[in-house]
Amino acid sequence: MPSRRRGTTIEIRVQPRAPRDEVVRWLDDETLKVRITAPPVEGKANARLTRFLARSLGVPDDDVRIVRGGKTTRKMVFIANLSPSEVRARISVKE
Repeated sequence: MPSRRRGTTIEIRVQPRAPRDEVVRWLDDETLKVRITAPPVEGKANARLTRFLARSLGVPDDDVRIVRGGKTTRKMVFIANLSPSEVRARISVKE
């Protein structure tokens, strides 16, 4: 459960079936827009999203977990062992 581990929860707006995996931009202080190539079928987009975020943040895949919104484009994602400022510093946003 996220409250037992140190970390950060952020909202992600996901666009599946994109031409490439990429972080688009911060929509506000806590919401990040991300494009993922995988289709939203059988958990493929969710798996791709968590793997992409983990690699983008430089953390193990197991440190990124969807805690709400598994079947929607609006998801709450828990990132273990990073503070909100560390997440922001590590996310590369294409401007």
